[in-house]
Amino acid sequence: MNSDFFNLAGYISVFLWGVVPILWVIYAITGPRRWLCPMALMLAIVAFFFARHNSTNYVNLIQPDRSEEIAAQQALEEASRQAIKDSRGKDLSDVRFAEDSASDSLDRAGMEQDDLKYMDQVNKTGTPDWKKGKKSRTAGGVDDGSVESAVGGGNAIKAADSEFLEGMEEAVPVVMMEEDLAMAHRLDSLNLKTIRFLIALGLVMVGYDYLKRANIYGKESFPLSLPSAWLNGLTPLPVVVERPSPADLARLAKRGDSFVYLTDDKESTAKIPESFRRVSLCREKVDVLRAESELGTIDNDFIFETIWFGRSSFVVDSAARSEQLIERFLELLTKRKETRAKVKQSVHVVWDLKTPMPEVQKQNFAILAKATGFSLILNSQGNTAD
Repeated sequence: MNSDFFNLAGYISVFLWGVVPILWVIYAITGPRRWLCPMALMLAIVAFFFARHNSTNYVNLIQPDRSEEIAAQQALEEASRQAIKDSRGKDLSDVRFAEDSASDSLDRAGMEQDDLKYMDQVNKTGTPDWKKGKKSRTAGGVDDGSVESAVGGGNAIKAADSEFLEGMEEAVPVVMMEEDLAMAHRLDSLNLKTIRFLIALGLVMVGYDYLKRANIYGKESFPLSLPSAWLNGLTPLPVVVERPSPADLARLAKRGDSFVYLTDDKESTAKIPESFRRVSLCREKVDVLRAESELGTIDNDFIFETIWFGRSSFVVDSAARSEQLIERFLELLTKRKETRAKVKQSVHVVWDLKTPMPEVQKQNFAILAKATGFSLILNSQGNTAD
């Protein structure tokens, strides 16, 4: 295989896009990683720039090799001259001058009209363009003892000027046979098409990886307000999650999900803002409402219906009210499960009380949450919520 099909940039592009499938294989073996798919996409994009440089500045400038055609033409002309010499050998002169060409030994005198036409055609094809013009002598100056006069006048000095020489320093083009040149263009086209395909597939892989990690705590990326069906379709929402650190309420809100934060630490609730901003075309701000310790204007049914339809999120800073709320939620979720109702957007119940949730409640909630689209987050050491 001809190694001149690509330049260094072209071979670098091939190496870079060759690494991309390897990273995807590693991703398939090791599971979701934050950096694998974005790195593969970045390598494909860099490979595309190298491939474009190789295509524009190298492959498209390769010239076809005409040496065989020129040699065949010269051989044909020489054979024609030799045939004429053989037929008129006795009429040729043995005297040769330095300025004579290969056909000057053929005496045109006495030739027939057909021979003269043929000789004119042969001589015409063999005369290069630079010999066809009339030569002019340079104006030589008077020998005045100067350097210019010694080397041939002022024109000789001008010929050695740097600007004149720069025009003569042209890069030697790469020359290939017709078959190799066609192969170089095919490989160049295949290289660019392969990289474009890998870039398109890389974008799909980045999106797939983002959705795959969205419901995996500790591996998720920047939260976006996306339909829960997209996220839960690749990685089902875990119904019960035990976290050693406080739940990130801001992340839940930016995902477009609603939450109920249950705690008995008033200092933690004071740090929670009244609203969260998120990237969304519909609602850029999500309100966080406070429920009183005792049943008041905001009762448990109102809280349930509000988070069911994703209108707002709630914070409850009383242990007694939190226990009452969980009991009522279990009753309402049982009714929704019987009718096979399910929330459109995921709802999270965050338990951040000092006393752990009773095991029976936890098991019942897990069964109902799986059927209705809820999730229970237990903060084993929860003191504050971001």
